Amino acid sequence: MSKIRLVLLNIVLVLISMLGAVLIMVDFKKSVLSEFLERESWIQIIIAVVVLVVLDTGIDLWNSRKQRKEIERLNKKIIEDIKLTDNVIDKKNPYYELSQSIGYVQDKQNKLSKKYDKRKREYLSLLEYIDIGILVIDYKDRLTMSNELGKDFFDFDNEKNQDYQNYIYNLDVRKLIEQVKLTKEDKKKQIVLKIDTVQKIVETSAIYIPIDSKRYLIMLMLRDLTAQKEMEKKQLDFVGNLSHEIKTPITAITGFSETLLDGALDDKEVSKQFIEIIHDESTKLSNLVDDMITISRLNEHGSLNIELVNIFKLVKDTLQLFSHEIEKKGLNVRIEIDEELSLYCDKLKLKHIITNLIQNAIRYNLENGEIKIKVQNDKKNEWVFVISDTGIGISDKDKERIFERFYRVDKSHSKTVGGTGLGLAVVKESVDALSGRIKVKSQINKGTTFYVILPRFKAR
Repeated sequence: MSKIRLVLLNIVLVLISMLGAVLIMVDFKKSVLSEFLERESWIQIIIAVVVLVVLDTGIDLWNSRKQRKEIERLNKKIIEDIKLTDNVIDKKNPYYELSQSIGYVQDKQNKLSKKYDKRKREYLSLLEYIDIGILVIDYKDRLTMSNELGKDFFDFDNEKNQDYQNYIYNLDVRKLIEQVKLTKEDKKKQIVLKIDTVQKIVETSAIYIPIDSKRYLIMLMLRDLTAQKEMEKKQLDFVGNLSHEIKTPITAITGFSETLLDGALDDKEVSKQFIEIIHDESTKLSNLVDDMITISRLNEHGSLNIELVNIFKLVKDTLQLFSHEIEKKGLNVRIEIDEELSLYCDKLKLKHIITNLIQNAIRYNLENGEIKIKVQNDKKNEWVFVISDTGIGISDKDKERIFERFYRVDKSHSKTVGGTGLGLAVVKESVDALSGRIKVKSQINKGTTFYVILPRFKAR
């Protein structure tokens, strides 16, 4: 029984006692008093009990209302995310210990929530730096998460927990997802995706991640293989072209040398003709090997050997190497370079550039054509080597591929003019090694002009 209830009971008893005392003090006969007491005693007891019950009920209602208000206040503080451990409730309050416990749970929950948010941000940041597209689909087919690369693969901005089919339209990807849902096994497939009118080869992996007996996640991992496949194709083409280029002169050398050994050596006219063919094919093979060695060394990306180079002398010496071919075609060569012009550059790489461009201008020029070589030296940070010819020209569709190894603009014409098909590849890789640029302008049957833009190096 509460203290308040004991106090009320004592008050009732005191009132009864006082009433009895008053009655005794009144001059009644003993019989009258006894009769009165006998008659009124039960009434007094009943009244006292009723009063006590009423007061007790009132106290319960008052306490209940007070408790409800305290609970509402606690709940409001929790909703407002106020820490209940920060002396929000007075220590005398009966709910003080409860508020402290709730506050402790709040504090723990907030710390765990902050830790989770931090880890989530770290994981999401990490996903943005990998070169793999990531998308996560839940058991309700909702797209719940994706990194930027994943969005780029399917060309959408933000996922909003909607059905993944609202974002992923490619049927092959959808089939892959449904197979994983059905079999609960990981699947992988190379799929062609069309992104901004460009087709890309994408390795798509669908990973099944179980959560419990009913819930699961499917993680899509997409890796762009387009560049890798193109490189593999180029490597295969390179090996095929190289095999062909090597096999052709070797076959000629072997065939004509066997013919000579079988008796043709006795015929001086025939033997001379065959030996000339063997010499030419040997030269082609040697040039091919030289070009291959040049390209392999360029790919090593070693340090540049910068020195002062006289451009006029380098061009003049290079033309001297091809004097026989120039004379044979009746070409007119004009050098519009100051004889004293000297610039700092890697002489070996510059020689690769000039040699192969001059050789091309001779090979693909017309009979009695013209070659013009000049230097534009009026820029502060760059200078430009320019070589023009009046040859067969290059079509627009071929301009993008002329710097590929073994690529030939006109294969039927290439058979007559020879060459390894590596000349312009050597030029491009030499220009890249010098941190330069190369441009080409051409018209069919009117000629071609190459512009090699190189930086001005300083003495080392």
